[in-house]
Parts: sequence; C-alpha cells; structure tokens
Amino acid sequence: MTENSIWHAFNVLDTEQHGSVAKSKLKVLTQNLGTLLDLADQKVEIGLAEFRSTSTLTFEHYKFYLTHEVYSRLPEDLSPEQMRQYQAAVEDACWLLFRSAALKRDMPTLPEDCVHRLFRVFCCLGELMSDPDLAQQVVMNAGEVDYVASKFVQALGRVWDSADFKQLAEIIHHFKFAIFLAFLETRYAQDVEIEALREAVSEVYDLVVEDVLLSGQLHRRASCLRGYRPLWCVLTPRALRCFRRRGDARPCLELMFSPQTQVANLIEQAGVRPNRLSVTADGRTVQLAAPDYKTKFQWLSALETAVAFSAAPQGHQRHLAAARRADWHQTEAQQHEDDRRRLSQINIMDSTKAELEAERLARAAAEAQAAELEMQKAEEERKLAELEETRLELERLLQEEKQAKRDEELVRSAQSRHIREEWERREELERLQSELTVMLDEERQKREAFEVLQKTKERQLEEAQRHLREVEEGRVKLDQELKAARSKLIAAERSKGQVESKLRVRERDVALLATHGQTGLLPLRSASFRDPREFARLAPSSSFRAELNNNTRGPRRRRPHHSAPPGRPRGGGRDGRGGPL
Repeated sequence: MTENSIWHAFNVLDTEQHGSVAKSKLKVLTQNLGTLLDLADQKVEIGLAEFRSTSTLTFEHYKFYLTHEVYSRLPEDLSPEQMRQYQAAVEDACWLLFRSAALKRDMPTLPEDCVHRLFRVFCCLGELMSDPDLAQQVVMNAGEVDYVASKFVQALGRVWDSADFKQLAEIIHHFKFAIFLAFLETRYAQDVEIEALREAVSEVYDLVVEDVLLSGQLHRRASCLRGYRPLWCVLTPRALRCFRRRGDARPCLELMFSPQTQVANLIEQAGVRPNRLSVTADGRTVQLAAPDYKTKFQWLSALETAVAFSAAPQGHQRHLAAARRADWHQTEAQQHEDDRRRLSQINIMDSTKAELEAERLARAAAEAQAAELEMQKAEEERKLAELEETRLELERLLQEEKQAKRDEELVRSAQSRHIREEWERREELERLQSELTVMLDEERQKREAFEVLQKTKERQLEEAQRHLREVEEGRVKLDQELKAARSKLIAAERSKGQVESKLRVRERDVALLATHGQTGLLPLRSASFRDPREFARLAPSSSFRAELNNNTRGPRRRRPHHSAPPGRPRGGGRDGRGGPL
C-alpha cells in the first residue's frame, strides 16, 4: 500500500541514481518507519545490516525486507481505520524526504499544501513499473491522469476537454509526478485564485485518498424536538460523519458501517418533510432529509455502496482504480495482441513474397550454376593435367630434398663433434680459472696477514719510541734536580765554614774569659764580655752545637752504588781521598 511513497523516498536517497542506496541511509528510514508503525521497541532496523551481506540495497530488496521484517510484525487484527492512519503517517514521512525535490520547479502555481495532497493522490493511483532499459519508477497511467484532471477541472467550475487530453495521452502514456504536477499547473492552474485551487485539490484529495463517496448538506431529525437540523455530512465506505458546520474538526454524529447496516427510503407522507431516508447502524436509526429528490437518490446510492464496501480490506476508490487499471491492462494487452496479429499477417505475406522471389532466384541460380559447372569441368581437366606435371616435379624435388637432408645430417654431426670439443676446452679453461681464483684468494689472505703483522710491528715501534722519549725526559729532569742539589750543597758548605769560624772565635774568647777570670782581669774588647754572667749566657750550649753541625751537613742522599753522577767523584760528599770537599 505504501510502496509508491517509499519508492519516492528511496529515489531521493539514491543521489547518484544507480538504483541502489547505502544501508546506513536505509537504516535511518527504516527506524523512522518502525517508530511510525509503533514498532520502535522491536528494533526493526537491526537486521538490515546483515540482510544480503552487501553495503547497498536495490528497491526490490528493500521492499522485500520491509514486507518480511517490518510489515509482518504488525498485528493481524488491525482495523481498516488503523491501516489508513499508518499509511498516512508513512506517506507523510516519505513526503518530508521528497518535499525538496517536488517543490523544485520552474513556474510554481500551486502552494505547498496542495502539492503535498497531490503527492498523496499520485501515490494512491500510481503504480510501480519496471522499464527494461531504465530502473523502476512510479508512474500514473494516462487514464488515471484523465480521471484526476477531470475532477480537478470540474471542481474549478470549468468544462473538461477529454479530446484535448487524448491527443496528449497518445504521446505520453505514463506520467511521473513532476510531469503530472507540471501538467495540472500549466494547463488548468494559471490565473486561478489560491483558495479556489486549494478547494479543488481538497475535493480531489477527499475523493481519492480519504475515499469520500459523497459530501453535502442533509437535515437530521431532532430526537427531542420536532423538526430537522442542518448538518454537513461526509460519507466514506466505513462511516457517515456529520458536522455542525463545514470545516469542523470533530463530528457531532458518527455512524460506523458494517455489512448489517440498513439503508431505507422513507415513504412520502403528508405533513412530513419530503425526501427522507433512514440509516440503521450501531443499533441506532437516524433519519435524514435531502434538499431535493435527485440529491436523495444520490445519497441512497452512495450509502448502499458504502455498506457494500464497509468490510472490504481496500477502499472504494482503490477498488475502482484497480478495476480501471485491470481494464487498461486488458486493453493494452488486446491492442498488443492485435498489433501482433497484424504484424503476423504482414510477416506471412512478406515471407510468401520472399519465398516466391527466392524460388525465382534459385531457378536462375541453378541455370547459371549448370553453365558454370560445365566451365568448371573443363577447367578442372586442365588443372588435372597441370597437377600431374606438378606431381612429377614435386617427386624430383623430393629426391633432391632427401639428398640435401642427408648432407645436412653429415654437417650437423660434424658440427656436434666440434661443439663437444669446444665444450671440453671450455670446461678445462673454467677449471684453470677456478684454480687461479683459489691461488689468488690464498695470496690475498697472505697479504692481509702480512699487513696485519706489519701494522702490529709499527704499533710496537711507536710504543718503544714513546717509551724512549719518556725515559729521556726523565733523565733530563733528574739532571736538573741534580744541578739544583749541587748548588744547594755548595751554599751549605759555605755557610758551615762561616759558622765554624765564628764558633772558633767565640771559643777563643770564652777561653780567654776563663783564663782572665781566674786572674780577675777581663778583656776590654767588648762590653758584653765584662760581666761573667753575660758571657756565660752568650756561650753556646752542646745542644746548639749538635744542631748546627746537623744543619751544616745537610741531608745526605743515597746514590746507587754502581754509578755516580757525571762530574762528581765517588765517595759521597768527600774528595777522592775520602776527605770533605
């Protein structure tokens, strides 16, 4: 029921027009459909990722998934009214996707709400067709366009020109939605007020989508008061809804129809309102009065039709559309059959003419072929003689070829022997080359070992030279230290001589003092020697002398016994005779 509207949404998602849509986009659409169908808790979009194990789906595959994974989860006891509500919700959701593409046109005349309602009408009356050259598409048959356009024009108060439309229908047999909308806007919606267009589209929408069989003003008999109250009544195959005023949202009276609903034409009575009828449904009987006799019988016929279709799974308009579609298909099939028969008769006549012409041509060809065969026979005899001569020539050439082949075998045997000898020489040369290679490798290894040994000797020579330089530097340093020690020793000897001379002078003075002390006479050479106590204080002690001797001698350095420093005689600090320097 909703495949036409879903196809439009699918076509919008197919941005590259390849006939397939990515599963990620279809998953969002399926989730929204499940929400609209009260299946959100069943997560109907989860199985789409594993369906067919592909990243994209065609419309046939997607329709199969919706049928077996979404629609099959709906309760089986759904009422027709619930089915209509679900269908309207799905088509409105698909319109939200298709809206931008539908409203994009060159000369828009109809407002958006009218285009939306015409989209619902198109989805209701259109059919999904498969073109061998193109992908699937939803189109409306020219007959359905004729039906909708005639109702639209009549609702505008104009006269429908069916002959003009038939000329167009001979060119365009099927209308897509864009062509259908452009046809209505350019032909019949120009220079018409918006409100008139809305009313006309609303009448077509109520007739096709809402399945309104008849609508108009009737009078209902009041239950407590004598008299009739005017009501606006809308009749569908499943209910009669009465409103206090036209355009009200909620009805004041609603009778649900069933196959047991009874419709009766009330007999005219004097003093009672004429054109009366009664409807008994849901255990209630309602009397209604029409404004005139013609309107009364229109309502009676419409009410009987509504009761007849009250239990049908599809509405009255869908039933009529299916019947019209079947008639059109049957007419097209009959037309195709007539065309096929006509073409078949033409083909038979053409084939007969072709056969006669072929026989005539075959006779002429046979006569020409007989003459040609005579000529061919003479030609073949001549060729046969030539072939015999050729055979003899070929036998001679064959003998020559055999002799040449024997000679060639001899030459080949000589060449093969020569080649074997060359191979033997080559193998000998390769053996010699391998031996030379081995010898070269051995020489290379010896040279590398010699280079390693030479580098080792060079390192040892460098190490010995470095050690020799260090020894020479140590010797120079020791010579410098020796010279410094000699200068210190000479200075110490000089200091010792001076101190000893001073001591001798002082000892002599002390001895003189001792001598003169015994006599009581003191020398007068110094004031310090006049007092004996002062002289005793100035006299050197034995410890002072020992310390003086140690200082004048200096530290004694040991020298090796095997050699002496250059320029110095052996024997320590004494001369060659062992005496002091």
